[in-house]
Amino acid sequence: MIGIVDVGVGNVASVRNMLYRVRAKAELVSEPNRIHQYSKLILPGVGHFDAGMERLETSGFKAEIIEYSKNQDKHLLGICLGMQILFESSEEGSKNGLALIPGSLKSFEGRVPEDYPVPNIGWRKVRAIKPNPLLPEFTEGRFYFVHTYFLDADNSAAIGQTEYGVKFTSMVAHNNIFGVQFHPEKSHRYGKELLTNFSRL
Repeated sequence: MIGIVDVGVGNVASVRNMLYRVRAKAELVSEPNRIHQYSKLILPGVGHFDAGMERLETSGFKAEIIEYSKNQDKHLLGICLGMQILFESSEEGSKNGLALIPGSLKSFEGRVPEDYPVPNIGWRKVRAIKPNPLLPEFTEGRFYFVHTYFLDADNSAAIGQTEYGVKFTSMVAHNNIFGVQFHPEKSHRYGKELLTNFSRL
């Protein structure tokens, strides 16, 4: 069973609906102490880094997610903002992230050519650069992105890269923790495959 963290910072219904489509059992979780009953946990999110962290802190989810991540028999997946807050910090705000993976997010502003609109919105190629537990047979595919902040391509946890004016990390894996900058629930074939594989870890 997969738990989907519901603190009002992401379209949790679309994530749940895609999991239903791939026949993975999932339910929304709004009580922090309940997350430990799930073998897998998804942390979705859209919006501002500080606002996302504020919701996790005031709801009590921050401490519980950090504790959850210590159990190597469980698996955590962050999506979009949910991936970003797995890291230490972001130029988008002043709050600390969950710091489950070393690294910090940067803005595309001033780092991509002027003819690249910011935020990065649309379908982009993702290339596998290391063995990928979420997509074992995957070398390259297209996924749907919506974001302004990015993780450097040389991050030690990177397993997938994308290019949008600069190369950046679009998929990460660190022990039992995974993250994707794109939205698998909006990414059709490859998104379905990724969520199916996550449900089977």
